[in-house]
Amino acid sequence: MKVSPKGVTLTDINRKLFFRRHYPIHLLSYSGEDPDSRRWIRGSDFGAKMFGFVAKGVEAGMENVCHVFAEYDPLQPCDKIVQFIQATITKT
Repeated sequence: MKVSPKGVTLTDINRKLFFRRHYPIHLLSYSGEDPDSRRWIRGSDFGAKMFGFVAKGVEAGMENVCHVFAEYDPLQPCDKIVQFIQATITKT
């Protein structure tokens, strides 16, 4: 996932569903952390925080799509990602 003032770009490194999909900032409507603070358990490591965003579907016309993720790298915490997306949404 790459987040910039232009939007959010997702890359499927395994190319199972798609290679790269970009959601321009004007299509993003919401971003947030799991309100119940649930965690995704990766093996026996730690519980990763979950977060996501909602956008108008690129291929689905006017239907909304929701993408949910789990924090992967503690150096890139999900709360910072969510804050950046939310700040960018409110600027548009």
